[in-house]
Amino acid sequence: MPDVDMGADIDADATGSLTDDSNTDDVDDDGTVSDPNDLDGDGLLNAEDDDVDGDGIANADDADADGDGFDEPTAGNACGSADGIDADSSNFDWSDNCVVSRFNQFADSLYAAGIQRVLYCTDDSIAGPSVDAFTDGEFGPVTETAVATYQRVREFLGDGIVGALSWASLQGELELVTTAEFSTEGPFLDGYTVAGERCDGAVLFYNEVTPAADGLSVDRLGWRLSTGAGSPAPVPFSIAAPFDVID
Repeated sequence: MPDVDMGADIDADATGSLTDDSNTDDVDDDGTVSDPNDLDGDGLLNAEDDDVDGDGIANADDADADGDGFDEPTAGNACGSADGIDADSSNFDWSDNCVVSRFNQFADSLYAAGIQRVLYCTDDSIAGPSVDAFTDGEFGPVTETAVATYQRVREFLGDGIVGALSWASLQGELELVTTAEFSTEGPFLDGYTVAGERCDGAVLFYNEVTPAADGLSVDRLGWRLSTGAGSPAPVPFSIAAPFDVID
């Protein structure tokens, strides 16, 4: 049977080798290639399989339908097994976003990509030629260490886990650089960079705005990412899969 662990455990093959973020075919390095489109290897694509993880429990009745060890996000529980209530940064406040850490179900996500952007732009010690090169949406050991360093510098618990306090602090690093033109057709997006010189004012995040009822101010809605420092197209800022697997 294929290896359907998909990163749920740290060392699934008990070899002492931790999950390798760069290996998308065999996440626990036991030598068995997993097909992400057929997790239980029964020949049925996940979209057509009533029991995706092959545990004998129908998807509709299985809180962990894909067998990754975490409860699935639902309409009533947007973050699944993780703390938080907002799976797509649907309001202005980041502090209610789903918690992201190296080994939780959102370790590889567009949320992780946003975290990486702020870390890179605020920390000159992070290696890499550019913010885009560092931002792959895979929350591996380098990102975990960078989060822990960021937290300690700001006198937080340096646990490497991005929860409510860290999310709020990361949002506080942003700086408005472009303002939406309401004369155009919406959505209306203000562009934000990460303050400081390292990312040179590049638009890395967008906040959706709409004219307020008083006609003098704006109401601030949810957030999106830019595709990259040199690519202004907006993409979700969410628990969705990172850039390299977006169709």
